[in-house]
Amino acid sequence: MSRLAKILEYTYAGNLERKKLINRPSFPYDIKELLMSEGMEADTILTEELQGALIDGAEKRSVIRKILPIIKVSKYKAIVPTNISPSGVVGPTAEGAVPASLEGSYSSGSLSINKYSTKIGITNEMIEDCQWDVIEYQVKRAGALLENTLNKDGMTELLDGHNGTSPADKDPASSHFELADLADIKNTLMDKYWGGGGLSFIGHPEAIQFLLDSDALAVNVVPNQGGQLLGVDIYELNTPIGSATNYWDATDAANHYYGIVLDTDNYAVIGMRDDIHITKEVKDPIHDLTQLIASMRFDVKVINSKAAVRILSK
Repeated sequence: MSRLAKILEYTYAGNLERKKLINRPSFPYDIKELLMSEGMEADTILTEELQGALIDGAEKRSVIRKILPIIKVSKYKAIVPTNISPSGVVGPTAEGAVPASLEGSYSSGSLSINKYSTKIGITNEMIEDCQWDVIEYQVKRAGALLENTLNKDGMTELLDGHNGTSPADKDPASSHFELADLADIKNTLMDKYWGGGGLSFIGHPEAIQFLLDSDALAVNVVPNQGGQLLGVDIYELNTPIGSATNYWDATDAANHYYGIVLDTDNYAVIGMRDDIHITKEVKDPIHDLTQLIASMRFDVKVINSKAAVRILSK
């Protein structure tokens, strides 16, 4: 039985049963200390453990958040700098003079924060039958769904936010994507001074497979995690993308993409109002339900449309 399962069992037990549970050798010692020495309520500890399980579920799906900078915002709309020069430098400032503005002039774009949430239903029967592992599984699954929503919305913005001409979309020269194509894209971006803070390649599973098949270089690309080739961080993403104009698949057609290489620091940002968390508990006695609400509020915004190259599917 997991740590969360033990806390769930303790929280929903009667007073007499709680005394037996807390004195079991298998009961987490630090939780026992909090309950007895600190006087912390079981519900408070349970909320923290639920939050931990939610994050555990999310981490297995995290891709976009590993790549893009995260800007913490406090409103539903926030301003972010755009069109920053990739080769900007700071010149000398004369004694007593006013320093120049950061990288000359730049325009601004707005983040529009949206809320995403899901209900986690816990039936009275699940509690009565001590189905603690099932409850934990559902909480982790909710975290995975929310994180995958960030991947979907983020990838949609990464594809839609590029004009496809500056730099031009990459149409692999061979019958599929190869290591030489990745090297060519890297050179294109580096020649334009992008990538000083790092480059990341996000690939559809088909593109990743072609890339690994095209060369004997050993690389371990874990799904939804990373590897590295030619100094470029590699990420595999199998999330369905719901863009109305650009598609994330392996179909050889216009506006179908199975990869993008981007300047990790400068192509896009995540505006995070509230990260993934348990917001509240809602009782539904009519249906014998206790519903946990898990939610997050965010937006993803391309801030420099020239700091990436999209890769057409083959």
